[in-house]
Amino acid sequence: MTRVLIIGGAGFIGSHLAQHCITRGDEVQIIVRPQTDLWRLGKFPLRPNVHTLNLGDRAALERCFREVRADEIYHLAFQTRRQQTSNFSDVEQSINVDILNLVNILAAAAATKHSPRAFVRAGSLAEYGNGPAPYTEDQRENPLNAYSAALTAATHYTQMLQPRLPFSTYTARLALAYGPYQDQSFLIPTLAHNFQAGRKTLIRRPDDRRDLIYVTEVAEALCCLARSTLPGGTMINLATGIAPSVISIAGLVARALGANPALIELADPSYSDEKDTGTCINFCGSPVLAHKLLGWQAKLTLNEGLKRMMGVVQDRKTTPEVSQ
Repeated sequence: MTRVLIIGGAGFIGSHLAQHCITRGDEVQIIVRPQTDLWRLGKFPLRPNVHTLNLGDRAALERCFREVRADEIYHLAFQTRRQQTSNFSDVEQSINVDILNLVNILAAAAATKHSPRAFVRAGSLAEYGNGPAPYTEDQRENPLNAYSAALTAATHYTQMLQPRLPFSTYTARLALAYGPYQDQSFLIPTLAHNFQAGRKTLIRRPDDRRDLIYVTEVAEALCCLARSTLPGGTMINLATGIAPSVISIAGLVARALGANPALIELADPSYSDEKDTGTCINFCGSPVLAHKLLGWQAKLTLNEGLKRMMGVVQDRKTTPEVSQ
């Protein structure tokens, strides 16, 4: 039996990953931060063991790692969104929280007598920014905000530290995951919630393109990466390679719900908003290397994934999203 530890296991991807691992027979434990809402875990039939601690507390991490004796560690606890501020506090927080937490986690895992054989962390295609798409692993990153810059830094710190670590580290740069129990502030849950309520949804950037991957396929791919024999420090995209426009995605969601397409409203072409700063225009990753090295590729089409998602009864819950 494989012992699995998921940091950020109550988040959107983390909770689905926990369920996937439990279903395949693993012993699964998760780490959550204090005050984390565990509502997603209540939606699944199988529950992992939960450890509550501050990721900045290295001693607490070391105690947890000694107790769990994990064979595989998955790090999914990165803040997905921070509001840009004029005093750069968003940047300071991304460094003081996300980067330093990663260093604490790696140091604690390295200090544990029973170290894991694999450490997998989730990055994002957002690290490539508005670079040429579809993004390939050998192109230079172009982060557009504090979130993607912190993820890029975390990728390089992890690779830099690999020779000093007694376990293999892997980074998965993820396409935009979607599926049941995602926070309502994200694109597809927002569309679905509004359509079901009969409310219009304003599409501000209809021509932007988004590579979307169903969350259970992300969980499968992360496990595949953890159990690979790839060299430590490997970074790989987990993407579909298909990026429909936002307006076409809205149309697919409307059809999946049987909603009136007239509920889709387009913004004035001259629209601009500072909140859109840092948004990728063509968010699409190449899946070629994942298929070559892992034999993995996404199988669900967006239309199939949407139908599966809409078939799940969901509580309309909006929480600050820490685990992507």
